[in-house]
Amino acid sequence: MLDRVFRLEENHTTVRRELLAGLTTFMTMAYVVVVNPRILSEAGMPVEGVLFATCISAAVATLIMGLWANFPIALAPGMSLNAYFTYSIVLGRGVPWQTALGVVFLSGLLFLLLTLTKVREQIVNGIPDCLKYGTAAGIGLFIAFIGLRNAKIIVANSATFVGLGKTSDPQVLLAAAGLFTLHPDVFRARQPAMLAAVEDRMLTARELEVLEMLAEGLSNQIIARRLKISTYTVKFHVASILDKLGAGSRTEAVTTGVRRGLISL
Repeated sequence: MLDRVFRLEENHTTVRRELLAGLTTFMTMAYVVVVNPRILSEAGMPVEGVLFATCISAAVATLIMGLWANFPIALAPGMSLNAYFTYSIVLGRGVPWQTALGVVFLSGLLFLLLTLTKVREQIVNGIPDCLKYGTAAGIGLFIAFIGLRNAKIIVANSATFVGLGKTSDPQVLLAAAGLFTLHPDVFRARQPAMLAAVEDRMLTARELEVLEMLAEGLSNQIIARRLKISTYTVKFHVASILDKLGAGSRTEAVTTGVRRGLISL
């Protein structure tokens, strides 16, 4: 039944692989359930309500993506916009969080309109790759900065703006211990089996399709037309394939894919 509904064999995957990928994805993004209410509560929003909304919105959006779109992507509230919402809009500009939520609702309608008219895709395709990568890196650094601040590893400093927290603080010690434990080298030494399962990093069904088309020597534009997706999405999949397979080029990715039995020439 699962194979008929999700076309597992057609997508070159198995129930075990999808379960492992789903568990890995959940463990990767489960922090959102804690961090999102933590950040939005600083704007005055009730923690219980935000926690409930976070879980429900993530569950419903992911179910729609999986059951209706049949696409292996999990969705959850973004960890950059919630920080912008709290620190820049509510705390920075003094806008009540109720009013700010109204703005979020209107922006959602606007994005829906842009998506339905395919204007969003044209905007995304018009942004240079260097700016896309820089934006992703900047958002990651911003989120990391907020995490270090909440853990009190970094604190405000009147002379340098940012300084190190007190190393004697139990909260700092606990956060530092967590970071040290999750370091790849330490994690590899302590949990080799679990790390192997995570680092295997199975390609998604769509990435396997893209890899097969790369083996045929097709360009991004042709792949995009065949799969009916944007060229930006194709580039995203290619970058993900190279990262997961540890390849430095498309040719190397195809060679690795053939060697691992993911595709055949």
